[in-house]
Amino acid sequence: MPPPTLPGPLRRSDRALRPARTADERALLDAVAEGRLRKVERLLSNPAANPNVQGPEGSTSLHCASQKGHTEAVEALLRAGADVAAKDDIGWTALHWASQEGHTETSEVLLQAGADVAAKNN
Repeated sequence: MPPPTLPGPLRRSDRALRPARTADERALLDAVAEGRLRKVERLLSNPAANPNVQGPEGSTSLHCASQKGHTEAVEALLRAGADVAAKDDIGWTALHWASQEGHTETSEVLLQAGADVAAKNN
């Protein structure tokens, strides 16, 4: 008798760009804004976590982490499937925010993840 087959890795089912709806989604946005990396990682460890939820003004957790220069949080979000090309309500990407605020290391991480240096805002 062959050994039982174990399920494959858990996959995120919802990575859609949309407003935060649950307490955990709002907690992710708050943890990113506060630079609380361990909490960000814990929340993202849930396969149902959506790294692309939006807070006020259409900003995703990646926008917020990039604006604040929280490079390790940016890396965690990208590993979880955050959309590096997502735009907020004024058409800014995470790279726009990191660059505007002078966060060179964060900008480099975003560029390595495929951020478009030529992306235009609204």
